[in-house]
Amino acid sequence: TNVTAYYDWVIDTIGKKLSLTYNYFDRRSTSFSTITTTSNAENLYMTNFGNNNYRISSFKLDWIIPLSLFTLETGASYTGIDNRSFVDIEEFVNDSQAQSVVGKNTFNYAEDTGAAYISFFGNINAQLYAKLGLRYEYTSVKGNQVENAMRHSSSYGHLFPTLNVSYNFSNGDFLSASYNIGISKPRFSDLNP
Repeated sequence: TNVTAYYDWVIDTIGKKLSLTYNYFDRRSTSFSTITTTSNAENLYMTNFGNNNYRISSFKLDWIIPLSLFTLETGASYTGIDNRSFVDIEEFVNDSQAQSVVGKNTFNYAEDTGAAYISFFGNINAQLYAKLGLRYEYTSVKGNQVENAMRHSSSYGHLFPTLNVSYNFSNGDFLSASYNIGISKPRFSDLNP
């Protein structure tokens, strides 16, 4: 399931605008595999069943304010992630009922991220354009591996600067340079299990 809703409020004729965006994503996936080995006329089967359910909700509010020398853009956002996954591994001998549960792993993960940003951009002259920005992001994560009663939580906050400059030459060529810092988040497959 994927839902997106947005609305733009145009505040005046010079370009002031307030934008609100909401996204919701819900995915449920299952996996199943069987491994068969034969030894001494006995078939040994190992099955692996997994289920991964995650939901992501995000809100974003942006405000654009054109000024005489540049345009100011500012905003805030929130993203919440809820991931619940489990894996069961069982052994069977000669098509009988499960002889033993080899392993089980249930893992719940939650991540909440709030951010605020401000940027200034515009043409310095007919050929030179620049954008300068700063974003603050705060993230809180919680993980729970149910079978071992292992819990983990942490939080962190960082500032991320951005600078973009471009120059248009009179012959049609252009030169651009940018600098930014960001942070990478793990993929769901990198998280336990």
